[in-house]
This record gives sequence, C-alpha cells and structure tokens, in this order.
Amino acid sequence: MESLTSVDPRRIGPYRSLARLGAGGMGRVYLARSPDGHLCALKVVKEDLAHDTDFRARFAREVRVAQRVRGPFTPAVVDAAPDASIPWMATEYVAGPTLAEAVTAGGPFREPSLSILTLGLTRALAAVHDVGLVHRDLKPGNVLLSPRGPQVIDFGIAKAVEGTVLTRTGQAFGTPAYISPELVTGADATPRSDVFSLAGTVVFAALGRPPFPIVSVGGGPADRRAQVLRSVLSGEPRLDALPEGPLRALLARCLAKDPRERPDTAEIEHELSSMSLTPAEHGWLPPLVTDQIELRAEESRRTQEADGTTDSQEKGSRRPWWRRRATLAATAAATAVAVAGACTLVFTGLPFGTHETPGGPTSTHPSAEATSPSEPDLSSVRLNPPYDMGFSADGQTLYVFDLELSAWDWNEGEPVDRYEPAPRNTGFGAGGHILAVYDDRVQMWDGDSTTVPSSFTGERESETDGRIFQYGTPAITDDGTTFAVTAAEDGRPYKGEVVQIWDVRAGEVTAEIQLDEAVRELRFTPDGSLLLGWEHGEFEPAAVHVWAVDTGDPVHRIDGGYRPKIALSPDSRTMVLLYQAENSDTSYRLIDLDTGQLSGRLADLDKNNVCDLAYSADGSSVYAAPCLHLDGLGSVWDAETGQVTQTDLPLFYPLALHPDGEHIATMARDHRMLVLDSDLDVVTEFT
Repeated sequence: MESLTSVDPRRIGPYRSLARLGAGGMGRVYLARSPDGHLCALKVVKEDLAHDTDFRARFAREVRVAQRVRGPFTPAVVDAAPDASIPWMATEYVAGPTLAEAVTAGGPFREPSLSILTLGLTRALAAVHDVGLVHRDLKPGNVLLSPRGPQVIDFGIAKAVEGTVLTRTGQAFGTPAYISPELVTGADATPRSDVFSLAGTVVFAALGRPPFPIVSVGGGPADRRAQVLRSVLSGEPRLDALPEGPLRALLARCLAKDPRERPDTAEIEHELSSMSLTPAEHGWLPPLVTDQIELRAEESRRTQEADGTTDSQEKGSRRPWWRRRATLAATAAATAVAVAGACTLVFTGLPFGTHETPGGPTSTHPSAEATSPSEPDLSSVRLNPPYDMGFSADGQTLYVFDLELSAWDWNEGEPVDRYEPAPRNTGFGAGGHILAVYDDRVQMWDGDSTTVPSSFTGERESETDGRIFQYGTPAITDDGTTFAVTAAEDGRPYKGEVVQIWDVRAGEVTAEIQLDEAVRELRFTPDGSLLLGWEHGEFEPAAVHVWAVDTGDPVHRIDGGYRPKIALSPDSRTMVLLYQAENSDTSYRLIDLDTGQLSGRLADLDKNNVCDLAYSADGSSVYAAPCLHLDGLGSVWDAETGQVTQTDLPLFYPLALHPDGEHIATMARDHRMLVLDSDLDVVTEFT
C-alpha cells in the first residue's frame, strides 16, 4: 500500500481514494471508501484503454457478467462505471497479500494449506464458470489470501482486454508460466484452460516456482518468455519435488497438454473430498501469512484514520453491505455494475439506525422505518463440510454454516434461505436464534433473512475511551437472551483480549472478562448460568475456563489437556471433557460443574479422533463424533455407567440436536446431510 501522489485522483465516481494498492497492464488499483463508509478495491482503467471503444463495450459486458459471480472465494464486484470518461470497477477489499507475495516472503506452503488452497481455487473457478465466464489469467498474483480461504480476483477482465492496444502491441494477455497450451496457440479459452492455470498456481505455492521455469537465464524478456511458452507447449511440468500422493497426481492431470484430458472443477472437488483435508478451525494459512494479513488490516485502519473522511453524510448513510449488494443486483442492467462466504474479511457496516449507550457499546434493533432485506437468491446454495449447525425453534429448518450461512428444509432437502454476507463465525441457540459474527459487529436473527436482524457493535465513539473491537468466537444461550463473544482491539480477534457478555434486550455489555490466555471456543450451560471458554491447545496444554454469566467472575479453571472438547449435560451440572495428554493418550472425564472436580470417567474408545461431543436431550447418553476427514465412525456412551453402548454410527462433526429430542443432524463423508432418529437410524438424507 502506497500513499497517494499528486497525479492520483482523490475522488473516483462516488468513492474517495485513500491509497494506492497496485498497478498493472490495465490500470491502477486504489484503496477507496464508499459513500456509506465501506472499503473497496477500485480499479481505474488506463487512459489508452479508456479511448478504445471496443474495450469499453467488452468491459461493460464482462463487468455485468462478473457481477453475477457468487461464492466465498470471489470478492464481489460491487460497483462500476464503464461509461465514465475513465472507466472504473469496484470490488470488495481483501486485506491480505497475494499468493505470490506470501510465498516470496515466507516460502512454500505445506499440507494442509495446499489442499485447502486447491479446494478454494476450484470453488472460485466453479463460481466463475457457472455464469459463463472463463478467467484466462489465473496466477499467484491474482489470488489474495484471507483467513476464510483464497480469493480469486480479476475474473472477467482478460477477455475485455483482448484485442486492445495492450495485445495489439505484442503484450499478449496472460502470464506465460501459467497460461494453458491452447491459449499459447491461439485457440479459444475454455473452463479447462483455467484448470491448467489452477494447477500451476498450486505448484507455485508448493515449490516457490511455477511448473514451467526458465531453463537458461540468457537473453532478454522476450527470449525468456519464449522459453517458458515452449516449455508449456512441449515440456513436462516439474512435479518431482512435490510429495507423492493424490494431490500430486491430481495436479499432474490438471497440467495435461490436451484440455480433454484435464478434470473439470466438479471432478477436482470430488477427488479433493476423498482426501484428508484438515478442518479450518485452527486457521489454514502459515503463521507468517496470518501476520501479513493482520499487518495489512492494521495498515488499512491507519490509512482510514489518517484520511479522516467521515463527514456526517457518510456516517449517516451507512446501509448494510448486503442491502447495497441486493440493490446493485436489481439495477445491474441499468447501471452495468455488479460470495462473500468463510470467511472472514467481509465488508460490514451498522445496519439501519443505531441506539448508543453513553460511552459504551452500540446496539442496533429493528425499527418501524427499517427496510426488510430482499428475498435471497438460493440458486447457487450448496452444502459443504459444515463448521456449525442448528435447528429452528419449530424444528422444520436446519441452519448450516459452512462457507456461507444457509437454511434448509431438511424434510424436503431443499435450501430455503441464505443469510448475507457470509459471517466469519456463527452460534445457534436451542430456541432457533441465529448469531452471526462479522469483523466489526455481531448480528442476530430470530427468523429468516428477510426479517431485520438486531445488530451489536463494540465501537465506542468517545474521545477518551475510543475503542473499536473486532469480534471472533460467539456463543448464545438457549433462550436467546444473552450472548458472548471474544473481542480484540488490535485486529487479532482469534487471540481475543476480552470476552464480552451481552444482554440482547438491553443491547449492552453486562460483563467484560479480561483474558490472560487465548480462548477460541465459548459455550453456555443449558440453563445459561455459566459460560465456558477454552483454547484448542494443539501445541500447548489448554485450560477450560468457567465464568459466572451474571458477573463475569471466574468460577473454575480446569486443566483441559492438548485438544479439549466438551459436552454439557442438560441439567447444567456435568461436563464431559475429552482430555488428550502430551503422549497423545486420551481420556473422557466427567467434571462436576459445581466443584470443578473430576467426578467420573467414560470408557475409552478404540478411535481417538473425536471432534465433537454431545449429550442426548434427556441426558441419558453421550455421543462421540469423529472429524469428516479422519477415519472412524461415531459412538455412544451410557451417561450413567460410562460404558460404550453403540459403535460404528454415522455421526460426524458437527452434531445438531433437534428440539424434539428425537432427531440429530450430521453430515456424512460424501457430503450427504443426514438426520437420524432416537435409535440413530437414518430417516432423511439429502445432498
């Protein structure tokens, strides 16, 4: 990010430019602020292209199509002006390095980052291809990195540039090391051309170099380009440094010279689903990349503060980002403009009017003047391995948070709702309340997405106590009257400094718990009297903290081992704790929550890959569910005797208990959603 110079525009359409993000063959990219206070990446076309009428027509057409691209790995095109004197396009801003920058600075990626990178790129391309686009220039420089996954940018631009002054002067659009053989020979681009580039991009991430490197360093740029293109056409990709395994074999197929021999994105995703993908709960990126992201987010924040452009009009017109996107979608034909999903670096604001507590947090509640959101588009909703699930109060709807937050009629197996933008984290109450966490706010729905949600933010406006929180991990009580969330002021919400406990009706923080240790999971006891928090502790022993909800005071601190997982009994008196010792031995301990002491044990299991624990509704049984990516099936204990009563059950992380106490939802390894009855027999399944 660079400061603006005297030649840079201060206003571009309705946007105020704040800093330079970069430049390329097509033009410059600026960090800009929208009239309603959101950041975006604004690409301004070069002047020579601006005078090319053919380019303008193609640019307008391609932007209109790109605006329809929806997916968690493709930043949305939110605005554009192809008819302006200097055309421009605005997309969601992702405060992260490109893959090229990350690998250059920190070295190659290792598993499981590579598999998750491949999956994210595959789903990004699938979203692009679904609307009839071909990217044509997928490369490490066009992949931004965020905690939610890779973000593919500049889709729809390559075709607009073809035939312009850039290509007529010999600067063929595309990057030699990643361009497919058919594009080298002048054939038409197809979705499988992008598959070739995808594989090359992943190879770069794995090895720190493209699959077709320059053999000799002599000659000028044209000679080196010709060497690479010859290698792409007739040479073999260098994959020998990759570990042998299914991912290497898959990449080799994607790099086939004949596009007919390459898999399509559906085949790639199917093959990846059979591999062991580590869940993203601990973060998929190398630590150095995570640090880069945090630094860029902080740099963006400082740039906004230094700019100081928060006039009353901008502050008063903050419409929520998802409402803005819905408006853009409805007027795309007239304006020639344009999911967010997993994310994490999404763009959020304060929906509707706000009520401020003096010197304290701000909460937003539905009002008579608030406009209800429009009906969601359900055409592209797909089920992916979920991070969390929950049922509605009447039990008819199953909420699923995977790469986005959606709702399903589980009896019919059909999507019925989508909550936008996709949150970074969720919590579901037994009463059907839906909690969604964004960077700068927590939002709660009591119904479907067409109802106006309550919104809570920790932004404090006073000069003496000006704190802007970023939120991480949530929990909500079964009755929906109280929620808790980790919060941080330094842009590191997953290393939260405090836990805030909120009274939903009052819209204010009732207790703020200062943390000395990192907490990544929170859970209330069923009666709502206690809040538990714990770190995953993969590399250091973790503790389970127990606090009183009404005061925030500590009640117990329980040694949790290296990978604690817990289940809470319906009567709120007992906790099942999965305890893993330093030597990897596991045990299942019963903890009396009145005393914080060990009160018993459950029998050991043959498999130690348990990722979720849950009590049955009547408290008589405890379910153990493995991770989807690991071997093994679910088991059940008798809660009173501690003995294993059933094994080899289709129970997988995460589990969701139906309010009738007779059904439980889970997802199978082949991505079928399963609903089981009280005998743990499958009664419904859908994909």
